Amino acid sequence: LGSAGNHSCQRRAVAREKCSNFLDQGTLKTQPDMKSRVTLYSAMLILLIVGIWLLKETKFFNQASPQVRFRDTTHLVLTHHAMCRMDCRHITRKEITEIITEGKVNYSKSELSKKGDETYAIEGYTTEEQHLRIVVSPADDGLVVVTCIDLDHDWPCNCE
Repeated sequence: LGSAGNHSCQRRAVAREKCSNFLDQGTLKTQPDMKSRVTLYSAMLILLIVGIWLLKETKFFNQASPQVRFRDTTHLVLTHHAMCRMDCRHITRKEITEIITEGKVNYSKSELSKKGDETYAIEGYTTEEQHLRIVVSPADDGLVVVTCIDLDHDWPCNCE
């Protein structure tokens, strides 16, 4: 295009940015070549795929937050010890569920420091006014009820 191209830009009052596309010799600056673009897009695609795979492998999409996991009573797993304590202390499964969903966490009796091995001590009153502490631990297959305690009455019990 040479100097004719430069004069043409001036005559048409084209913005200075458009004219700056010309080099000293009057040739247009070249856009990044196609090979560089393909390489860049390929690298971005690979990073995206690896990122999604890592999120999936760390169960990022499948895990509920700890606040939800220790309140989820859809699948309760009662330990042998918990069932024995329930029997001794006249605590029903319905009362266990009631305290888990509506009770308050006693953080001084809970152990939250170990990742994947945390326990939550949840306390509250049942509809029959029994003051209970239910200790639960979230697991992959449900919510494990570790034990249950009547906070107002010391029941005789022979659980091991």
